[in-house]
Amino acid sequence: MILLQRVCQSPEETSFRNVPVYKGAAVVDTLLKRTFALVRDAIEQDPEVYGTDNQSIVICGDVKADDIIAKLRKYSQNISRSRSTAVVPDYVWRGPYPLKWERKPQPDSSVVISLTKIRRRTPDELMGTVLPLVSMRMDKVMELILTKSIASSFERLGLPYARLKFVPQRSWTHYGDDVYTLSVKVRPQDAERATAIIRDLLSDVASGDIQKFVYSVARDEVMVGALFDAHRTLSNREQTARCVSSLLYGTQLHTNMAGYRFFADKDVPDSTQIRSINRLGAELFADPSCNDAPEVMGARLFTVNKADTLSLPGRTKKKAKVVKTGTDYVSGGFQWTFANGMRAIYKRMDTHGTLYYSMILNCGASDMQDAPAGESAFYSDMFACAPLSSSTGYNFYRLAEACGVTMKCDVGLYDMAISGKARTGDLPLLMSFLQEAMNSRNPDAASSEYAMECARLALSPVDKVREELYDKMHPGYNYTPYKVEAGLSETLPADAEALFEKAFSRVDDGVLVIIGDRNEADVLKVLRRYVGGFRTAGVIRKNRPVRFTTISGTTVMTNPGPRAVAVEYSADVIYTADNYFASKVLAEALSEMLSGYAAKVVVSLNPRPTEHLEMRISARGDVSAEDLTAALEKLANPATKAVYAPLGDWKTMVKNLTAYEQKSPEYWISAVRTRFTDAKDIASKSSDRISAVSEARIKELAGALLKGGRTVYYTSPEK
Repeated sequence: MILLQRVCQSPEETSFRNVPVYKGAAVVDTLLKRTFALVRDAIEQDPEVYGTDNQSIVICGDVKADDIIAKLRKYSQNISRSRSTAVVPDYVWRGPYPLKWERKPQPDSSVVISLTKIRRRTPDELMGTVLPLVSMRMDKVMELILTKSIASSFERLGLPYARLKFVPQRSWTHYGDDVYTLSVKVRPQDAERATAIIRDLLSDVASGDIQKFVYSVARDEVMVGALFDAHRTLSNREQTARCVSSLLYGTQLHTNMAGYRFFADKDVPDSTQIRSINRLGAELFADPSCNDAPEVMGARLFTVNKADTLSLPGRTKKKAKVVKTGTDYVSGGFQWTFANGMRAIYKRMDTHGTLYYSMILNCGASDMQDAPAGESAFYSDMFACAPLSSSTGYNFYRLAEACGVTMKCDVGLYDMAISGKARTGDLPLLMSFLQEAMNSRNPDAASSEYAMECARLALSPVDKVREELYDKMHPGYNYTPYKVEAGLSETLPADAEALFEKAFSRVDDGVLVIIGDRNEADVLKVLRRYVGGFRTAGVIRKNRPVRFTTISGTTVMTNPGPRAVAVEYSADVIYTADNYFASKVLAEALSEMLSGYAAKVVVSLNPRPTEHLEMRISARGDVSAEDLTAALEKLANPATKAVYAPLGDWKTMVKNLTAYEQKSPEYWISAVRTRFTDAKDIASKSSDRISAVSEARIKELAGALLKGGRTVYYTSPEK
């Protein structure tokens, strides 16, 4: 809930987040009393600035609208209608402004190239029309054209990059001018050449060179993304942001589906759309710094030829035989085993035209037993760089995206998964892309070296600190999940390709999971035509042992920076469904107990490489590790009965969150992966298991963490 007070071009917001409405009417009543007291006090203290005409209450969440409206009427009766004399100053455009180019050296010796364009904001009288919706779509099309053109040109010319972003800050998110920012991170020695490439591409955009074959690819991909997003459940934060935009700037409230349907049902000529995108390009980038840009050979606007999909593997002449049919007890979906040993699970859900998929394989980082420490964190990055028989590496995946198929590889310790989305009717195309990605890799040294340089530029200082903490907690462990430069070893390309070949040649040692709204008979019909194109080996491999130890006692690290503290804990705890949900309740308990510190609590029960519980508590400001640990000590103390009074509330929060997550197809894919890889079921009877979480179980977990290993990380300003 937000109390929004619009008194100037910097509106005031008072936020009340994560309100436990399940606790009953008393909590809601208390919150509303407090909110209306703030409204009344503001009017009494400064009636010229505050009135009932410029204060709004935004409520989003699991509430009944009629009940809330009745309560709002009740508590608003004590506040008389009033109007303030404060007005929002008229917007004044002081432009035009030239493009602003900057080069910012970074602490890791890289350079961020950025350009900013300031543009006149949308007039107030047009904010309530469809113009903002149309502008959002055009911004997304422009974003795809720019970022994919820059990325593909950089790759073609061998310039590594990272953090390529195009960010519009538009009239419906803030007062003031519209601000567009384009930025990319490169090596210092590449800064001049990278700037020249960007200038050349922007010159094409500004001069109206976005032709139909460029525009249509970006437009179609934006529309597919809108379809995938159309039925996504918006978070309370997103819903609130839309309401605030409507109240402050006058935008229309609409659902994602309404936005998608607006464009899907319109038959606007391509010529009109192309004129619009070229007009936007001219308004943004018609600038002397781009107008006179020299041509760079190899720099060109990105497009793909969708006819290239004709070279992808097709369906087999003979249908694969189904040798076993059953029900997957974790997801409740259909499960089929084919004659070549390949397995598939299909769960039918109301996904509104979208298929979610994951090819899960029993092959992970632990298969590379002799790999250097830290190398495994980069295996996933190496998936997309290898050329394929039908295309160069990255362009193959751009072709897939242009055709409505997303694909991402995630390499775990004992498994890997190729996952993404596709339109319901594109299951045959999805299977063709999967076969090509898994059967036609032709790695070369140049593509691997380029991918490694891009990964080096993308390294995060946060990951470096977390890896140091993780290494101190688990000394000698070679498979850290955090990316640090030491992991970019000379053997990385060869090891990654060996791992992919090992996995992709044994698809029967895995399972294909598909979730969607297509008839299961149709899904099976397609699968029977395509599963024969995957490679199988007829061998199911055992888990690979990995050395993993946890320190005893506490290790402390300090670094300069804004004052903050993070405490990490690790303890041996058996991975069971009961302990899994108890760890969730523990996290909720600590989050509430440490709310005064605005602490962030992350708790995870891990089945691999050994069964153990990990927790991180972090907070900013003048907070000590002892302050954060005190809450855990209270939960572990057998004598502290009163602290468990809200146990029922903690469990209700976990139940509500779990029920919300189970509406998502990704939840069920994750649950199947956990069952397949670790033989753990965390989905069945979840509500009953959460209800069964006891005070004794929470004390047991809290006590184990206090007795286990601990690392403390402080940052404080240098004296």
